Amino acid sequence: MEIAAIKNLAYEIMGNKEEVPHGEGYRLAHGYRVGGIAEWLAHELGENDELVFIAGVLHDIGKDKNQNLESDGVRHGPRGAEIIRKQFIHYMSINELERITNMVENHNARPKSKWFIDKEKPVLPAEVLIIQDADLLDHFGEEGINITLNWGRFFKKSREQILKEWKYGERTQRMHEEVRRSLNFEVSVVEFDRRIKIMQDFFAKF
Repeated sequence: MEIAAIKNLAYEIMGNKEEVPHGEGYRLAHGYRVGGIAEWLAHELGENDELVFIAGVLHDIGKDKNQNLESDGVRHGPRGAEIIRKQFIHYMSINELERITNMVENHNARPKSKWFIDKEKPVLPAEVLIIQDADLLDHFGEEGINITLNWGRFFKKSREQILKEWKYGERTQRMHEEVRRSLNFEVSVVEFDRRIKIMQDFFAKF
């Protein structure tokens, strides 16, 4: 696998993308953080950390530039896998390509999420489940504080509104419960709880 070439092409495609409300380059930065978390999880679980790192970097490469969640939704996974098949094929073996595209394509198909309650759950390899967990975890902890404040500023909310919604908002609590339930591994749940504690401690200061 040609890691340097993959990183360079990832930068060309995502490095200057504007991500509302986080700013230019957020998508690639998020990818690298997800790759790092996935690498750590893979090490903990005995999986291939190099492949999950690259899949983490590339997992959102198919996102719609306007971040229209209604039209984009889970479709950016399959769209990203297609981009990787077309543009990254020369930098990895066929086996690596298929495994990475599988991780990217299915990173939102979380078997434990509410979307699969009373439905047939997808059966996915551990490396796909690792990317799913890493993607969720990056939205909490120190980065979760940044995300919360960025969205608050974007919607022109006061500090008091932001704090009230985070501490007491039913929507926030339901979201935390859903994320925790959606995690695939116990080590991920422990890490999620640690990151939530970081956010709780931060917002308790205000």
